[in-house]
Amino acid sequence: MAIVKDLEVGTFKLTFRVRSTKDTGAHRDCCIFFGYQDPTHFYYVHMGAKPDPASGQIMIVNDAARRPLTINEKPIPWDDQWHVVKLQRDVDTGVIAIYFDDMDHPLMEAKDDTFGRGQVGIGSFDDMNEFDDFELFGQEFVPR
Repeated sequence: MAIVKDLEVGTFKLTFRVRSTKDTGAHRDCCIFFGYQDPTHFYYVHMGAKPDPASGQIMIVNDAARRPLTINEKPIPWDDQWHVVKLQRDVDTGVIAIYFDDMDHPLMEAKDDTFGRGQVGIGSFDDMNEFDDFELFGQEFVPR
């Protein structure tokens, strides 16, 4: 988990390119962390190769074990190529939308307003990725 230090954001759009560098099968993944308050209060998108209740979902961690906010059944087509990812979050409406390669149609959407402004980051659950062209656009950028 690589969290952007000293910065919190409310409504935002995050875009980046990612390449998975290790094939770990059904749970090959990339994660985006946002609304991060502390280690037990945050959201994350788990972009897993084969969705199930613990993989390939938009999740919330709220002082308890992770819980999916989605019931996604769309697999992520991981390979050794670069992919484009976009995450949009609107803190006023609670809408969270994640895009993978297709920037016009979200792969997953959820609605939750448990956490407002927070930190943002990228990483993986237990896989290896390369990242490039990380851009964060938002309202309410606040030094932490």
